Amino acid sequence: MVTLNIFSQGKFSPILSNRILPPLPSLVRWHRAVSDHVKLDKLLPKTFGLEDGRAEIDAYVGDKILSLAIARIQIDNMTDTDINAGYLTKEHNSAVSNVLFAHSFSTVLPEFDHFETIFARREHDLGTMLEAAVFKVSESPEGEEAVLELATWLLARHRQEDEKAFSPIAAVNYKGELLELGGKILTDRLGGLDNDQKFKAVATLGGVEATGEGRSKKKAEQQAAAFVLEKFEKFK
Repeated sequence: MVTLNIFSQGKFSPILSNRILPPLPSLVRWHRAVSDHVKLDKLLPKTFGLEDGRAEIDAYVGDKILSLAIARIQIDNMTDTDINAGYLTKEHNSAVSNVLFAHSFSTVLPEFDHFETIFARREHDLGTMLEAAVFKVSESPEGEEAVLELATWLLARHRQEDEKAFSPIAAVNYKGELLELGGKILTDRLGGLDNDQKFKAVATLGGVEATGEGRSKKKAEQQAAAFVLEKFEKFK
């Protein structure tokens, strides 16, 4: 097994600032490693009818490997002196969330993209498959660079989606567009203190469903609406 030495310096310089959003980086190394080293039967979760639960164990380890890679990239690329641990934690949690995994699945694991439709309402299962793939890739000779590349991409995707849906500069009202098309959106508070609340929204349109999370009801609804409109266009 190859140990990820993600504390090495200089291999990637993906995101230099929270205020500058570059295009999404490449996934060439990651895709090549998945193609060479990942087999479908090693990714399927127990909910698919398997009994050994091996994918869940691999996903547990893969989650830790990916989390550490993302944390290293965040630290290596901090340029804003006002970014604190609270900000980094929120960004990290969004980048490794099942919500983001589910909405990025066909790009990150294109060879298995049909499972995005099969597990359309089971984001946890899609997350399990991706995290299990991370573990399998991490064991390969090119695993370190491939996982770092994926971590870079996930951070960039999170920031891109966050900017697209929630920046004051972006005037698109995704919730309004969704409702005009006959869609629905439901929002629940997940908990947290009054100064650190968290909300989850579920948006539906034409049989397509997507979820969003945020520190405000509006942010969660905007994210869910943006995701469901994107999926609706893909599957209609």
